[in-house]
Amino acid sequence: MLRNLFCLIFSALIRVLAFDPSSTFLASGGSDGTVKIWDVIRKFCTHNLKEHEGLIQTIEFHPKKLHVLVSCNSHKIKRWDLLTSSVVSVYDSHVSNVSATKFIDEDHFISSGRDSVVLKWAIEENEDVLETLPTYEPIEDMIVLENEEAYLTVGVRGQVRKWNLDGKEIEKEPNRRDKTPEQPDLESYVKIIKCKNGAIVLDNAQNFHQISENLNREITLNGNFEEVIATAWLSRETFAAATNSPEIHVRNLKNGHARVLAGHSHAVISIDAFGKMIVSGRARKTDKLI
Repeated sequence: MLRNLFCLIFSALIRVLAFDPSSTFLASGGSDGTVKIWDVIRKFCTHNLKEHEGLIQTIEFHPKKLHVLVSCNSHKIKRWDLLTSSVVSVYDSHVSNVSATKFIDEDHFISSGRDSVVLKWAIEENEDVLETLPTYEPIEDMIVLENEEAYLTVGVRGQVRKWNLDGKEIEKEPNRRDKTPEQPDLESYVKIIKCKNGAIVLDNAQNFHQISENLNREITLNGNFEEVIATAWLSRETFAAATNSPEIHVRNLKNGHARVLAGHSHAVISIDAFGKMIVSGRARKTDKLI
C-alpha cells in the first residue's frame, strides 16, 4: 500500500535521490545541476540549491547536522548548510567524477571516484585531503561498515573489495578477476547497497548479486535477458540460457535464483546440457565445457 504520496515537480531528469537519517527530508538531484530538499511529512520543497556545474552525481546527508554533501560534473564536492542555504566548504582534489561520498563519523567522510582513488576528508578543519587511498580501479560506488571500521568498494573490475579506513585491502570477493579491464563491461559493478547479512550489488548486465558478509556471491537475480539465442534444461526446475552476451545465465524457475557463468570473451550462440554439465559455443568457433 502506498501512503503519503505526493508529486515532485521537476524541469529536468532526476538522477539522484537520498533521505536524511531521520527520513524527514528527501534530497533530489537533477540533470540541470540543481538539488531540491523536500519535507516528506509536510510535502513541500524547503531548499533549491543551484550552485553546481553539470549533472548531479552524488548526495549525502550529514549523520547529525543539517548539512548535505553534493558532487557534480566539476569533480568538486560541496558541503551545504541547510540552516543558511549556503555553501560552507568545497572539497576539490578528485580529477574525475566523484562516484560516492560516505560519512565514516560525524567529523570525517570519504569519497570515491573514477580516478581510482578514495580520499579521506575532515569536515571542519580545512578543505585539504587528509589521505589519498589508491584502489587501482575506477570506483563506481561504496558503502561504509560502521561496526568494522571498514568500507566496501565496487567498480570496473566487477569485484567487491573490502578496505580498512587506512586504505589497506583486507578482503575481496573470491573467484572474480583481479585485473582491471581498460573499459567497463558486462561484469563491471555499478552499485552496492547494504543489507542485513552483507550487500547487494548490481552489474552492467542488470543482474543483482547477493554478497555474504565474507564476500561470497550467494544468489544472483537476472535482469534483462535481451535476446535469448538458445536454452538447455539442467533439471525440471533449472535451465541455462545463452543470450547475446559472453555470459550464460542459469535460472531456477521455482525460486527465481540465478547464477551467471563467465568464461567466454564473445557472445554465446549455442548451448546444450547433460546433467550438471553445460557445453557452449561462442561466435569465434570455440567450445567450452562448464
